Amino acid sequence: MAKKAKGNRIKITLVCEACGQRNYDTQKNKKNDNERITLEKYCRFCKKATAHKESK
Repeated sequence: MAKKAKGNRIKITLVCEACGQRNYDTQKNKKNDNERITLEKYCRFCKKATAHKESK
């Protein structure tokens, strides 16, 4: 049997705005959050919490 689709959830990659590293992969609901999201996450390359923005 085929797996059931997860609906409106899509996979996104978060990029550190300070250094440009792609640090996190996560999911978002495209129906609820149709614009790009920005989260405050820890960057292991900058060694501090920085803003991470959804990449293209």
